[in-house]
Amino acid sequence: MPKKRVKSRNYQSYKDSKLEEALSAVRNGQLSQRKAAKCYVIPQATVSDHIRGRVSDGALPGRQLVIPRKVESEIAQRATQAASMEMGMSKLQLLHKVGSVTKELTSNPIQKNCTRKRLVERFY
Repeated sequence: MPKKRVKSRNYQSYKDSKLEEALSAVRNGQLSQRKAAKCYVIPQATVSDHIRGRVSDGALPGRQLVIPRKVESEIAQRATQAASMEMGMSKLQLLHKVGSVTKELTSNPIQKNCTRKRLVERFY
């Protein structure tokens, strides 16, 4: 049986300032995308994505958030407040709390493709 090859990835091993320098060099016409990527040691796909507008400037790496950070911190604060008052919460109760706080604080509730399990996993 062949060995399974484990791939290790080194995400964002460059500084944001280097990326900005590379992007400005490409936009000013000083370097091509390929040369800028090689010169600043940034993946070529990253430079290309930023130049073509697939990724907005200042975007964080990783997946899109399911709920906004403001809502998430409010839910965490309410859960810790309930815990300090020695009021335990089941996963179902926490899920209802997530739904009510999200409706309270945002005009756009939780994304439709998000599962209950994914939401609750963030808090347990």
